[in-house]
Amino acid sequence: MGKPKVGSRAWERALAADPHYVREVLKSLTDRAAGGDAGAARDMAELLDRHPHLRATVPALMALIERAEAAWVAVAAGRDEVARQAVAAEVAAMKAELLPPDAGVLDRVLAGALVVAHLAHANAALTAASPADHPTVQLTREKRLSSAQQRLFAALRNHRMIKGTKARGLRPPLKLFDAARTAAS
Repeated sequence: MGKPKVGSRAWERALAADPHYVREVLKSLTDRAAGGDAGAARDMAELLDRHPHLRATVPALMALIERAEAAWVAVAAGRDEVARQAVAAEVAAMKAELLPPDAGVLDRVLAGALVVAHLAHANAALTAASPADHPTVQLTREKRLSSAQQRLFAALRNHRMIKGTKARGLRPPLKLFDAARTAAS
């Protein structure tokens, strides 16, 4: 037997298995849900339950830190698609280095915060390096760079501290005896 007749129930069932059709339906549902259609949001959730691998194709479902990363990548690249790909590759490489294979939520948040701080710092450095028409503008750019640098250092410090804490274990070390009490005895 060949293809089912267009419009038949067999044809409709075959569409549900067609990845291109499913992506287009998901795109349509996403647009309608973004417009406030509650039924479309419900249908989209059901479709994603059947096809969880498509979850990454819906930007609204990205984690908040991924949205922040995407926004900073867009700021860093502007309209240059080659620059966007380069910055996105840099972000992916940083996250691959920062995240262990069994990364949990805390690991992803820490890595994301560090990546966002890095992108904000790089953007502030680029802006500060460009010539300014007025000394006040240059001073403001330098203050922004200094603030971004402080945030980057804080993100690095927090990442190192929490990674160190996780490596040692979250519980304080067990004290077998109290040195002050035994010296007083």
